[in-house]
Amino acid sequence: MPAELATGELIQKIRDDHFNVDHIAGYHLMLKLDETKLKFCITEEESHRCLFIEHIALDKDLSSNGRITLLERIYDDHSFLKAGFWKSVRLIISSRHFTFIPAPLFDPNELDSYLSLSTRYQPEQDELGFYAHQNSEAVCAFSINRQLSDWFRKMYPSKEVQFIHNTSPLIEGALHNTMPDLQKQLFLFADEDQLTGIVTFKGKLEFCNVFTFHSPEEFLYYVLWIMRELGMDPNSNNVILFGEITEESMLYKKLYEYIRNIGFGDKPSFLKFSYQFDEVNDHRYLDLYCMNLCR
Repeated sequence: MPAELATGELIQKIRDDHFNVDHIAGYHLMLKLDETKLKFCITEEESHRCLFIEHIALDKDLSSNGRITLLERIYDDHSFLKAGFWKSVRLIISSRHFTFIPAPLFDPNELDSYLSLSTRYQPEQDELGFYAHQNSEAVCAFSINRQLSDWFRKMYPSKEVQFIHNTSPLIEGALHNTMPDLQKQLFLFADEDQLTGIVTFKGKLEFCNVFTFHSPEEFLYYVLWIMRELGMDPNSNNVILFGEITEESMLYKKLYEYIRNIGFGDKPSFLKFSYQFDEVNDHRYLDLYCMNLCR
């Protein structure tokens, strides 16, 4: 689609009555961008309160230049996204080019070697980044489209924009919510055609991977594969759901046929939410909420 015809459709917007554009210097801005949407969340440093959520659907099949053109239009029309004096700016990158390295073996000078061995990232178009997880001995290395990363830096020149792979806030959130018992837990995050599966055990990360699925049956196959590979029992181990999945969806109904202890996750306890957020499924925006754990 030509970039000049591309549009952004507002899917959801929730605003706490305490949100005040004059107080932006005390707010964290956390964004997520992928091929089909731009989402962002605003939290207040002092009160640990979630103040704003906005979810904008983007036209598919845009080139990098086309997405930037559309982003520029969205930013120009927005009342405060272009403000440059946030307390911090963080951006979740949904890249298919990523890998994990054990922290004791990680060398930031070897990012190209790590990504070249495990992915097909494009050095002429991408830059490389990494995030060292605070609660596990894992470092996530990933690629970012250089045009997009440069554009976001240009939008916020007074801040050092922190780029984080989409698995990282989910891992931090899973570790924050893992139960200190003897059983492994499987956290599932469904988003469009992507499934992120994370397994924790006794507060430690056991497994993380991202799968592309095209049907509820394929979704179920990957979930059961994870459980089998990690020695988990669909009749006893807990499976906790997050993301774009509801009780009415075929994804949930298919899982419910085979997994006994399945349920939806809650909003994180480290953030406060006003009544305005009651209209949002508690499990929907875990990735944005848990960006607060990625420092």
